[in-house]
Amino acid sequence: MRAVGVRGGAWLGGVNAWGDVFVDGQERLRWFVAADDRWYRPSRETTVRQREISGVPVVETRIKVPGGDAVQRVYGVADLGGAIVVEIYNDSTLPFAVAFDRGDIATMREPSPTGVQGIDLPAGSVVFPVGHHATMRAAILIGDREQKISAQQLESLPSFEQVERGWLAALHVAS
Repeated sequence: MRAVGVRGGAWLGGVNAWGDVFVDGQERLRWFVAADDRWYRPSRETTVRQREISGVPVVETRIKVPGGDAVQRVYGVADLGGAIVVEIYNDSTLPFAVAFDRGDIATMREPSPTGVQGIDLPAGSVVFPVGHHATMRAAILIGDREQKISAQQLESLPSFEQVERGWLAALHVAS
């Protein structure tokens, strides 16, 4: 499991080999991709690749889908009392949908009204369309889990590139 979090944080996030997100050792979020040909369950796919971007706690998980990759990036931020941000980027030439196995997460838009179809997921799962070369962002709030945040607040959270630069700057100062 790869760690994600913030410096000095009282919580620890993690990402397992296929992109499931954990907070303080408890599984909190799984993701699935509906591509042009079928549903992709990362835990069952042979094309899953994972890395820490620049060796810092920003974890990227990729799954091969028709026309390219479905890319998940997970990282921690201190904003909003602490949050784990989950970005899904469509690095393919075709649109796809991403499903999360729980709906009590902050998201940048409302889920599809048709719900999750064609795959067996727990009640409360949500699905979002992701156009080609577009990004879908969600967050797991750590502090006040009942707090509701707006799409604008979610969009204002640091990007994975900003978090990566912050960690690299902190490491440079420490060396």
